[in-house]
Amino acid sequence: AKSFAITLLLVTALAAAAVARAQYEPQTPVGDWLAIGVPGPNGLSYCGLRNFPPVPNGYGDARMLCGGHTAEYDPYWLWKLTKVPSEMYPDPLAPNASTILTGEPLNLRIFNPMLTFCNTQGSSNQVWCGVGYDSDRWGSASTFTVEIMGSPGDGQEVDFASDMLFLKSGGKYCSFRGSGSSTYIYCNYNIPMTYFGMPYAHKFPASLTSLASEKNCGANFIPLSGIYSEVNCTGDETSWSNYYQEFVLSAEEPGNNTVCNNCSYVIHMYDNLYHYQVATWKVIDGAGMVASVSNDEGRKGDEIYFVIEKEGAVDGELLSSGDTVAIKSKPTGLYCGSLTGTGTLYCNWPTFPTVDTPVGYLFNITF
Repeated sequence: AKSFAITLLLVTALAAAAVARAQYEPQTPVGDWLAIGVPGPNGLSYCGLRNFPPVPNGYGDARMLCGGHTAEYDPYWLWKLTKVPSEMYPDPLAPNASTILTGEPLNLRIFNPMLTFCNTQGSSNQVWCGVGYDSDRWGSASTFTVEIMGSPGDGQEVDFASDMLFLKSGGKYCSFRGSGSSTYIYCNYNIPMTYFGMPYAHKFPASLTSLASEKNCGANFIPLSGIYSEVNCTGDETSWSNYYQEFVLSAEEPGNNTVCNNCSYVIHMYDNLYHYQVATWKVIDGAGMVASVSNDEGRKGDEIYFVIEKEGAVDGELLSSGDTVAIKSKPTGLYCGSLTGTGTLYCNWPTFPTVDTPVGYLFNITF
């Protein structure tokens, strides 16, 4: 009886934690995510967040920063514009709401905080991110609009791959002010001062399924031992809450809104709630072992880049969800897989694999 009571208490506690987690977990839009940048000395100076994650527990907002230590493109930061819910678009994440038009009410969102919306604050209307959609405790989202540089007027479809955009909130234009790691965004200008580039850079969620094991590839988000987790294609068999099989596919160079042949990507696994916690696939040794490494270690070195290839496709050709592909380490050019299909992935195969030799180096990609 005592054992049963302890078990019941544990189950009740876990259920309560799950409810609390679901209550504050942001609804994460799927599909294409953007990089955002402002004019810099060598093209775009990219945007992230300052003093992130907020201490002590990750909840809270942070200033939008577009210079200094975020100026160089970092695949870690994911941005998105979504429609404000309306009678026409009650679900801003539905497929029919994916087209963004100039002049329409939008929310600016960033994937990385626990709460993903942005707003303007203070008399200078400075942009902060990490607030709720409509929350007394966590802050509420502001409404933004965009205008295409050189083509003013509402109702035009935005092409994020090529359009330069003016961003507005509260009827005022947004612009950067400051320098270095104090380059912040303020929406209090009567005329356009700063254009924003918002190229496609990320796909979420994505997954790889081994043709040999017919299981999804992934890794334990929290290592069960040591400082990293080995990547394999065993699927969800032993630790369902810790084995991550979906990831963000982030381009080494932003600009493609879909996955393309012979293009280079970072594979990021973000914690389902604490998005600022991230694990990254990386080749970690001379044998080519692929492991999941955490946070800062996953943002260093060419070993985090993997090239996706489809047999017979030309360079840059757009791939489709469900295509059979191979992946290879960008620095070594060696293809990644497992002879058994279920073992740890190694990037150690010299030529493009076939269904005969070895099938454990081929995958179906889904996004």
